[in-house]
Amino acid sequence: MTGTAHEGGSDKSVDGRVLVFPSTSPKDLRVNVYDPLRGVSVAKLKVIKSKDKLRHG
Repeated sequence: MTGTAHEGGSDKSVDGRVLVFPSTSPKDLRVNVYDPLRGVSVAKLKVIKSKDKLRHG
């Protein structure tokens, strides 16, 4: 992985899918998984950090 989650960046997994970390805020973590052969997003994860707890969607 490149940098920390709040810096943004991307990484390529073993099977060719690409992980993208578009978020630049330490309180908002977003991860998109792309299939480069089809050029589409195959999964998205968003975690929002609040004072009390973590939420995901």
